[in-house]
Amino acid sequence: MHEDQERLFDRMCRGRGRLMAMLDGLSEAELVQPGVIGEWSVKDVLTHITVWDEVCLSAINAVMEGQDWSAPHEIDHWNPPEHKKRKDRSLDQVMEEFGTAFRDLCGVLMDLPEERFRSDPKLREWTTESLVHYLEHSADIVEWRLHTRGMHLREEA
Repeated sequence: MHEDQERLFDRMCRGRGRLMAMLDGLSEAELVQPGVIGEWSVKDVLTHITVWDEVCLSAINAVMEGQDWSAPHEIDHWNPPEHKKRKDRSLDQVMEEFGTAFRDLCGVLMDLPEERFRSDPKLREWTTESLVHYLEHSADIVEWRLHTRGMHLREEA
């Protein structure tokens, strides 16, 4: 594994760990309570992250198989249909899919040939975007947790 891959993999694992730490102590009722991002609950945010990890995994697999993958980089393309499709899934099912998508993405990243990782900026972009999602939505969950306790992290405009 190339040093850049190792660094990205390490950052992904730490970012994912930070996200998981934000879930510690939340009850099932809190995990499905709307309001984390708009009407989305923590469960919905985890579904959103899962969708991106699955898209990222599909893109990497397609590129590795020699297929052209020119999907829009913006996750908002997938949010509405995927949210609608998955909104009635149980919390257990969402958590299982959340874990599986991450494990599968890590497996592909670990197996990615070093030369391919270095030479294809799309592969780095897609995996980096997963890391960004973990960090961005960890912050959303922290803010929501503080807000539900009457505290605020960000200044309200």
